[in-house]
This record gives sequence, C-alpha cells and structure tokens, in this order.
Amino acid sequence: MGRTAEAIGFFLLPMLLPGCSTDVSERNVWNRTHDGPILRICPPPGYYLEGAQWSNGVPFKSLFRPDSIPLWEQTRGVIDCISGFDSPLRLCPGWEDPFEENMMRGVFDSLEAWGIDFAVETTCLHELYPTGRAAFDHFSEHWRILESWGADIIQFTMDEPFRRMDELEDPPGIEYAAREVAIYIHLVRSEFGGRVVLMEPYPYFSGEEIREMILLLNGELAELGESGLDGFTLDPDWRLFDRGVGSWIGVRGVEEFCRGEGIPFGLVYWASEAGNCDPPIWDGGRDSMWRDEVMEQGMEYRNAGGMPDEYVIMSWLWIPRAIADEYELCSFTRTVLDFCHAFVRGRM
Repeated sequence: MGRTAEAIGFFLLPMLLPGCSTDVSERNVWNRTHDGPILRICPPPGYYLEGAQWSNGVPFKSLFRPDSIPLWEQTRGVIDCISGFDSPLRLCPGWEDPFEENMMRGVFDSLEAWGIDFAVETTCLHELYPTGRAAFDHFSEHWRILESWGADIIQFTMDEPFRRMDELEDPPGIEYAAREVAIYIHLVRSEFGGRVVLMEPYPYFSGEEIREMILLLNGELAELGESGLDGFTLDPDWRLFDRGVGSWIGVRGVEEFCRGEGIPFGLVYWASEAGNCDPPIWDGGRDSMWRDEVMEQGMEYRNAGGMPDEYVIMSWLWIPRAIADEYELCSFTRTVLDFCHAFVRGRM
C-alpha cells in the first residue's frame, strides 16, 4: 500500500481488553460460532487534524462513544474481529489519563460481550529494528502493557517485513529477511501465543517472489522447531492492474498457492486509487471514493473466482471520515455491511 512511516510507526490503537487471562496455547482459535471465512475490520489510524498527531486513534475510539454504539449494531453482528496498528503508548496523547484508560477498558468489555476478537497490525522488521530479536524486544513492550490491562491478542499481522528490508539502501536479501522473521515469530509465539500472519504487497512483489518468501520462511520456522505460518494476507495495489502491472489472476495464483500449502489466505480490501491521492483533504467525495473502491474490489475479485479465508476491510488512509453510522451511505461501517451482504458467503 505504500504506507508512510508516520502511518505505521506512530499509531496507537489503545487496546485494553479487561477480564480473563487466557493461556497462550488456547489463543490460536477464532472466537466465532459459524463456519466459512473470517471478516476482520481495521478502521483508519487517525484523522488528519490541524496541529494534531495524524495517527491518533480517533476513528477507532469514535466507534465506542455512547451515542455511536447503537449506530453500528448490524455491523457488529457480521464481523469476527477488529484490529488496529500498534505503536508507542507515549505517542498517543491522553493515555496517561486514568479517565481515558477506564473508558477504553469499558470499550473492550463491550467487545468481549459481543464476541468480537482483537488483533494487532504490527511492524516486524524495520530500518530501526532490522533483526527479529530487536523488533520483538521493542514492540513486545507495547503488548505486555496491553496484556496487563487484560488484552487477549488473537492475531499478530506482521506488516510487510520483506518489503521493508527490500527498501533499505543496502537490502540484506530475502534469505536474511526469512531468517529474521522466523525468529520474530518464534519469540511472539513463545511468550504471547496467538496467530502470527505475514502480510506483503502485490504487485510490489510478484506472485513468484511471494511464493519463494513463504517457502523460505516456513523452512526457517521448521529449523526452529516451529509450525508454519498461521496465515498469509495479500495487500494488493489493485489499481495498478489496469496499468499492466499485476492482475487479479495473479492474486488468485497466490490464493491457490496458499491453499495448496495449507496456509489460510487473507486479502486486504481498500481504496487503492485513493491511496495515491495528495495529502489528506477532507471532502465528501473522498468518503464516496472509499466505499466505491472497496465495493469495486470485492466485485473484481469475486469475478476472478477468488474467495479468501479472511476478508480484511482496512483503511490506513485518512478516509472515510464517517466511521460509526451504518445508516450513512459512505461510512466505514456501512461499507462493511454492504460489502458483507454482497461478497461474504453465508454471513447475511
């Protein structure tokens, strides 16, 4: 998706699940009562506000205001999981405030009552943390804080570590990345349990390159005595397909490869063209652009015969501005509902 460092590095989705503590061995199972694919949503990391940190967690928190909760009841009935980007606690204004913490504990009491799982989108390898151990030592501090508040993290999605290493001035190579990502996965599983999923971009990497990295990574995991990936999620810049770079058939090829390897396949649905717009400018047209593109992607991939194991409706962009109100045509939750009704089998 070409995320900026600000969008990934400085966002905190303040996840504060209270309640029971869960043994790590029990965390690799989705909390659901239905068969079929998983539907996971990830609201925008923040709003672009004058004088404020862009990645400020406002969209997520807006879902849980008392006046907002009744506005997305249908959406809660169709989703399995909500996730967000992790980041240093100190960079989220107000999180030293006990009132804010107590409010968010109530948020996650509600999620537990609704049976909605919680996951994080997390940086794995990074130019500042180029080894699996260094990345784990840094980001695991955030997860320990979340767990101290009662968080039960069911899934860690590693945000494009192979791409991050490839974009370094002196790329260390795919074998290095596979080895370090395997170490990171081993450390996460050992302390936290949960599903650990790799996400990488297409067509930034070709289908063949993605197959190679998955096989190398699973080989490195086997060397560490670990089972293979718990899932692979493809992050497609699908507007490039019309420009002759990548294709829906290529996406299907990755899905079929993952199925053949016994790896659940996830696909990010997002507004690809909007991702190439200028810096954030608020206007109603951008929200409609979000909805239209997500629905178009759903139609295109269905027409290509695709059917992911995990549908991921995610915005790392500044849109949509409207989040909670599923009665508003272009809101985040309304888009989730319409998408689910049109494309997710057996859910509506």
